[in-house]
Amino acid sequence: MPPYTKLSTLFIALFLTTGLAGQSVEKIGQLLKDKNFVPFNNYISKYRKGNVDYYWEMLRTVVGDYREGIVEIKEDAPLNDGTGGYMLNNYRIYLLSTKNRIFYYKFIYTIYDNKGPDNWGLKGESIDSLRDDVEYLSFENSFKQTYGDTLNHSDLFLTSIVYGSHCGITGTNPEYRERLNLLLQDGGIDVIRHWLKSANAEKQLYALMGYRILKNQGYTLTEDEKRIISVVEQKKGTVYTCSGCIYMDEPFEGIVSQINSIPTEYLRPEKPRPSILDFKTEKSRSAKILSYWWILSFGVAVVLSVIYILRRIKKGDGPTVRP
Repeated sequence: MPPYTKLSTLFIALFLTTGLAGQSVEKIGQLLKDKNFVPFNNYISKYRKGNVDYYWEMLRTVVGDYREGIVEIKEDAPLNDGTGGYMLNNYRIYLLSTKNRIFYYKFIYTIYDNKGPDNWGLKGESIDSLRDDVEYLSFENSFKQTYGDTLNHSDLFLTSIVYGSHCGITGTNPEYRERLNLLLQDGGIDVIRHWLKSANAEKQLYALMGYRILKNQGYTLTEDEKRIISVVEQKKGTVYTCSGCIYMDEPFEGIVSQINSIPTEYLRPEKPRPSILDFKTEKSRSAKILSYWWILSFGVAVVLSVIYILRRIKKGDGPTVRP
């Protein structure tokens, strides 16, 4: 076992047995074990406690009264080497809850993992976890009944998608904005409908934008699409957004209101960025070139075969013709 793994394992053991971690971290761990969401939320929503800083990175509706949340915790802990220095301990909590009860959580201590020279990555070691199978099954059933589709668990706790357009110094569209532009250009309604039924709130926002553009172009919503859109528009919580150089967390309902208030003259798909179009064009061009080469190769083979047979016949080596 590598030395850093031994040290992190030792730290976790100390955390659980002797209470070396800050009192605030211990308090958070105990509140999780109690599984009562209200006091847990009240505690996390307060300001920093002493040497520990914690906050909701994400807290939002998945379906009905079921919510997903991610808590970030940073703790300044003294080094026990006589130098008087400090180290930063990082924790994350992933949880699912109803209005009053936590039925799933993972409490993780995150450390830097040395994968080689100048190659560091983050990895998590579990401190504590819980899954109430009965309530979790109820959560999955509620999702399927509402959206008519099975819950994709990989869409839970997903923080890599940002909703917005023309972001950063260069005004580049986020990945899913570009995907939406391509889908609208190619008639990819099935994928947009799949996003609408996703457990990820940012994908659902892109779907709402896509449907507004499609309606403006003459698309008629099905009754099921109308129903699900109405459900999605009632969701609460925060989403990750960008606009220009500003990246921030914003209320889901506020972004829905922005989408629904866009004037119709602006409801049209943007042209995908050149790199996306070049990629599609290049794939098409490559396929055509490959097809041409096959035809050319076949034609050359036929010509050479005919020449070979004619030469053999001319030399008298050809097949004997019987009367």
